[in-house]
Amino acid sequence: MISQEKRAVVLGKQLFVDLWSLEGFEGIVCENPSDIAGTYRELLEESIAFIIVEEQWFNELPDTYRKRFEKMQRPVWIPFPSLLLGRD
Repeated sequence: MISQEKRAVVLGKQLFVDLWSLEGFEGIVCENPSDIAGTYRELLEESIAFIIVEEQWFNELPDTYRKRFEKMQRPVWIPFPSLLLGRD
């Protein structure tokens, strides 16, 4: 039996993806949550073990996708607290 290596993916805005990429995660940039359809097929690959997303970005996904992702068992979706940048 051949074992397939599982991938850890981070998905979202460029800054969020870049920061997690420093830790070795594979990044998929999708600046606008409403553009998720363009990467949807890639997110369903069996080799992906989990996907890290920014909580606010995840909450802004179109309802049909967000609800589907919340129910998925594989890959596991892990929302992390949103990045808060200092504002003047």
